[in-house]
Amino acid sequence: MSNFSIYRVFPAINVIIVPAMLNFIKNITSIRINQRCLVFFILLFAVSFHAILLFPEITTLSPDLNDSILHYSLCVSMKSEIKTGGNPIDHWVPYWCLGYPVFHYYQYLPHLIITSIYSLLLKKVSMFFIFHIVIYLLVVFYPLILYYSLRKMRFPRMVSAFAALFSLTMSNITGYGLELSSYTWRGHG
Repeated sequence: MSNFSIYRVFPAINVIIVPAMLNFIKNITSIRINQRCLVFFILLFAVSFHAILLFPEITTLSPDLNDSILHYSLCVSMKSEIKTGGNPIDHWVPYWCLGYPVFHYYQYLPHLIITSIYSLLLKKVSMFFIFHIVIYLLVVFYPLILYYSLRKMRFPRMVSAFAALFSLTMSNITGYGLELSSYTWRGHG
């Protein structure tokens, strides 16, 4: 058995398959334009797939089952503070933990952006819809953000593209993280 070789049993491997594989690898590595096109189509697929998959998140607007309830109510309280002339970035939130100055200890910029968009649209579009559109767009374009970040850290194009492709499939045991279920209707938040 020591003289056994798969190349003797299957001579087609030596003659046909190995040279074809080497030629394929040589062609893929030498042509940079094809690699860029492949990266473009991988990113296009990742974004369009998640845009279609998550489209019901904005077409059927219902109260969320996760932390989005708190974040939306913080946007509403910020809107009412602006309306009454109060301080929108450091005010008392009476319905959370029997009253607490949430924005004194928690980031307020995302809530301020949503409230600003609501005001810029002249209050013609509901804040609830704007809130869900912003979450939808951030989750849909997350693969592009990840691709750009990995390229800035000097990862190869293909590695960055495949990381972006599988970025929304990551998960952990508890379900609280950067996974898709943290941002969807039934997720944990």
